[in-house]
Order: sequence, then structure tokens, then C-alpha cells
Amino acid sequence: MKIKIKMKDFIAGIGEINVIAYLIYVCSGLAPLFHILIIGSEVTTGKIVLTILGIVYAIFLTIARIYRKFFW
Repeated sequence: MKIKIKMKDFIAGIGEINVIAYLIYVCSGLAPLFHILIIGSEVTTGKIVLTILGIVYAIFLTIARIYRKFFW
């Protein structure tokens, strides 16, 4: 028996997390950006990569929450 998991089920499952966990995940994803902007640390290639990945992660979590709430 083959089980098929569709991408929309995966995204809806991620969007199912509660608000507190969502806020913690988004803050941890955007932490490198806050570190660069607020603390003013020097920007290296590693921090740029972490910042871009964190922003993509936060956007993905937000889209998953919106999809789960309005389209599921």
C-alpha cells in the first residue's frame, strides 16, 4: 500500500502550530536579522546566509498559517 502525501497537506500541517510556538519560531528565524540591525554587528557571508534562510523560514511559516486558517 502506497501512501501519498500532498504538499498542501504538508503545508497545512505546519500551519497547525499554536500561536506561541509560531511566535517563537518566527523570532528564532529572524534573530540574525535583528542581531545585524539592532546590535549592529559586522556583516559576514555566514550571517547573510543565515538571515536569508531565517527570512524565508518566517515567510514560509506565515504562509502556512494563513493557508491553514483560510484555505483548509
